[in-house]
Amino acid sequence: MQTLKGIGPYGTVGLDMVLAVVVGLLGGRWLDQRFATHGWLTVIGFLFGVAACFNILFKAAKRLREETEREDRQQQAARSSAVESSDSKRDPADEPKQGKSDGDDGSE
Repeated sequence: MQTLKGIGPYGTVGLDMVLAVVVGLLGGRWLDQRFATHGWLTVIGFLFGVAACFNILFKAAKRLREETEREDRQQQAARSSAVESSDSKRDPADEPKQGKSDGDDGSE
């Protein structure tokens, strides 16, 4: 269920894109009828709708990238703090002693 919560803001991107094109197209058509420009404003309205569509898509991709980067930083911080806490809990007696190895007592 947690993964579905993250999809919420992006579930409407498709609808937003379609509405942007439709509003641009219908607005251009209405202006064509009002000013009798024989289809030019319909084309311009459609192009404005397509531009708005790409703007919506770009903003959604940017937001998704920022959220992913933030989650990655949080996971890295959690991993590094887990490693640091496990290092501080180690018993020094369990550590291998540094120095001379077995059989090497320094005498010749």
